[in-house]
Amino acid sequence: LQGFDSFQLEGCLAQFANHQGACERIKNTPLPRQYDFFTRLFVWVFATLLPFGLLSLFLQGDQFSPAAWLVVPLSVVIAAVFTIMEKTGAANEDPFENRVTDVPLTALCNTIERDLKEQLGEAALPEKLLPVDGYLW
Repeated sequence: LQGFDSFQLEGCLAQFANHQGACERIKNTPLPRQYDFFTRLFVWVFATLLPFGLLSLFLQGDQFSPAAWLVVPLSVVIAAVFTIMEKTGAANEDPFENRVTDVPLTALCNTIERDLKEQLGEAALPEKLLPVDGYLW
């Protein structure tokens, strides 16, 4: 490579190194424990107090309506949604641990390697990674 092509390649390599460094910083920076603790605490408090808040929807004067029994299933469904969101957030705290729900680093690296070798004109390209049981690693 000569001239402008070499200059462009240097820029791409510098950008690649910067992105790699940023990903390493994300991977090595732990999420403070307080975020997980207080998120769980607030979801638990919300789920506990939710039925009492929903009861006011079924008040008719001084008595509850016949549909007041709906408070229980509504509370369970709403609390389940918030609990699932909290669990999802906790599972995604470490996106680079090579688990099923993480960023598919192996596939990303494989794609970059294939693209670079293709641009260099090499015939022996690594196999393209396919999802295993619906998950791309």
